[in-house]
Amino acid sequence: MTQRAQWMAVLAKADWSALDAACRQLEQMPDFTTLRAPETGLVMVRAKTGGTGNPFNMGEATVTRCAVVSDAGHTGHAYILGRNHDHARTAAQIDSLMQDEARRDELWARIISPLAHAAE
Repeated sequence: MTQRAQWMAVLAKADWSALDAACRQLEQMPDFTTLRAPETGLVMVRAKTGGTGNPFNMGEATVTRCAVVSDAGHTGHAYILGRNHDHARTAAQIDSLMQDEARRDELWARIISPLAHAAE
């Protein structure tokens, strides 16, 4: 798993109140342009019989997605389970900021790492 895939997974699975609280502690958030406003839809969840057998459609799950670009030109994406538009927007913004190498270590220490530990 790439480093970006790791932080995107943490952001997508994070408890919304913990993610929101962590982001409020940041001194300064840049301006973002919305590429795709948060929108909610359904995805088909596939499974395999016995975990390894024939695939089948298990059901549908509600997912919200969002895409933003920071003023530095980094594009952030997020897909989260559920209907929380604020969670999707914030996760996309943090994904965008994490792509800036100058900010990555600070954001990893202040947001990603605490959220990952809380999820454990």
